[in-house]
Amino acid sequence: MRVLKFSFLGILTTFIIGLVSNEFIGFGRAVLLLIIAIVGLILISFLKPFQYFKYSWLSLLFYAMTCFTFFSLGLVTYHIHDANSYQLNHIEPFMDNENHSISIVFGEELKSNSYNQRFYASLEGIDNKEVKGKLLVSLPLDSRTPKIGEQWFCYTRVSKLTPLRFLGGFDYSKYLHNQEVYGQLRLSENNSYKIGEKSNWGLDVARGRLNMMERFQSAFSLNQASQLGISLLFGERNSLDSDLIRDFKNTGVMHVLAISGLHVGILFMMLQFLFKWIPRIPRELLILLCLWGFALLSGLSASVFRAVLMFTIVSVARLYRRQPYSMNTVGFAMLFSLCLNPKWIYDIGFQLSYAAVFSILFFYPIFKKYTYSKWWAFRYFKDLVAVSIAAQVGIFPLLLFYFHQFPWYFLLGNIVAIPLVTLLLFSGFIILFFSFVWLDLAKLVAYVFEWLSQLLVYGIKVVNGLPFGTSDNVVFHYTLLFSLGLFLFSLGVCLKRFNSKKILIVLVAIFIVQLNVFFIDYNLRRESGLIVSSDSKGILVFVKEKDESVVYSDHFEEKRYHKIITDYQRVNWIDNISFSKMPIGFEYNDSRYLVVSKPEVLYINDKQDVLLITNAVKLNYDRLFEQTDPKLVVLASNMPQWIKGYIKESCNKKRIPFHDISEKGFYKL
Repeated sequence: MRVLKFSFLGILTTFIIGLVSNEFIGFGRAVLLLIIAIVGLILISFLKPFQYFKYSWLSLLFYAMTCFTFFSLGLVTYHIHDANSYQLNHIEPFMDNENHSISIVFGEELKSNSYNQRFYASLEGIDNKEVKGKLLVSLPLDSRTPKIGEQWFCYTRVSKLTPLRFLGGFDYSKYLHNQEVYGQLRLSENNSYKIGEKSNWGLDVARGRLNMMERFQSAFSLNQASQLGISLLFGERNSLDSDLIRDFKNTGVMHVLAISGLHVGILFMMLQFLFKWIPRIPRELLILLCLWGFALLSGLSASVFRAVLMFTIVSVARLYRRQPYSMNTVGFAMLFSLCLNPKWIYDIGFQLSYAAVFSILFFYPIFKKYTYSKWWAFRYFKDLVAVSIAAQVGIFPLLLFYFHQFPWYFLLGNIVAIPLVTLLLFSGFIILFFSFVWLDLAKLVAYVFEWLSQLLVYGIKVVNGLPFGTSDNVVFHYTLLFSLGLFLFSLGVCLKRFNSKKILIVLVAIFIVQLNVFFIDYNLRRESGLIVSSDSKGILVFVKEKDESVVYSDHFEEKRYHKIITDYQRVNWIDNISFSKMPIGFEYNDSRYLVVSKPEVLYINDKQDVLLITNAVKLNYDRLFEQTDPKLVVLASNMPQWIKGYIKESCNKKRIPFHDISEKGFYKL
């Protein structure tokens, strides 16, 4: 019995289901399931010599048991990887709000925010103890920028990652957790200083990457062109203008700024041309070595790894005269990637990358067979349009789910961007090479690059300026992600070979989508709840009664709260929302809430169920708790640590549960 007589995608799907089921099935049970599955496979293989019966019930049972084995293997793989991650990160005991002597080594620089520079740093030790891990480090904007590999000593607190404070926002702490970052440091010139430098192969690669970017930038006279080139060749978007990134995003061509198959494919063609004088086998090996070197220098993200791995499979298949492009090949590449890093399954770039490739392989032949031309230029643009549509169909549900918007001019944007980006990548690789050997020639090519980049930016801005360019704040539930994906798949199957049965399948898929929308809307409109959110200004209280909601706050008129309120409306499918100033107290669901924002609340002697404490209010909290006898205390994020510590100590003495939004995220009733 050869398992690959059946689709490898079924095996891949069960492996992925196993990965995402790790929260529900522990490591011990996962190992037990894997042992049962392997024993089952062995027993079935000895029942009958069924290799001659391609679709017999026994072979189907073997395939089902194989899928179950990969489901169990996915569970075990994720748990092992997660356990290894935590073994390297023993920093939780030091998150005690006390200052510690900490040694760190700076790594990758991240995009700065309005207040701080941000970096990843590897932890070397705490209080003269060897403690390994990965941290997020923040420094004020006016501080000296550390270089990669610098070792610093600091005396400060190890803080937990900032949780999600507003419903519907981006959960940055979860993203960092998937990057195996489990804590953060806030440094200043007063509590930290450089003590030396470290060197290892990872830091040497990062230094080499930084040196290549600096050499590349030295060939340019226009800053915007060099920043765009750094983004195209190295996937580094930290220095790109935020308005330009928004324009690329709104026109559906953001993918050209992330290193993917397009970038690796152009490098692959250039290397083939340069090494064409070398015999075939050594040439392929040398090209693969260069591609993997490029992947390391570009940061080895999930999408880069996928692209280089796919070209590796293509090269090996060509050496053995095999067909390299198939669903099973891409499925194997995805399985191999997830075995190396199971947490890539939660990486948005990884999901978009493989969704686009699967969609191109599935839909492109459908679009291609309907058009033909003997003219080369027409065939080029026809293939460009077909590939763009095929890729967009695959990532369409993911765009709605993660970004809540859809660019309607994606096709026009790709027609403008892809030819220019192709020329930019060719010229960019030439500039990068000659910036080390002949800088004057690199500067000459850089003039062409600058002109092409200006043309690209102008074209993208024109497309973005067209009316009705994007649909923003799209309401999209996670169950719709799967039902819409099912509809698109059934539509593709119907278009491949048109008949009445497949039309019926498409109609059933449409009905499932509509039924899904109906149940989501029905459940959300019946749902009621209360959410307390907080930031540096104060608290926002969202009270929902079926399909209406009231927002209590003293700051909701500020511009930065508009997105928070919009996200809340989107997640809850709310049309009717009203705003009101934050009251001293209110009632909800037979419970009394008291907002402690002024000293005057000390004169309130009524019993309260929940206290919402905000601002730096200096009170006798022991007395307040005795007077109000609360069942719960919620602490806002805008309070000093010493006041929080005093309140928490008082709560512990009186055995009152408390919820600190800065540590646990928003409070939901």
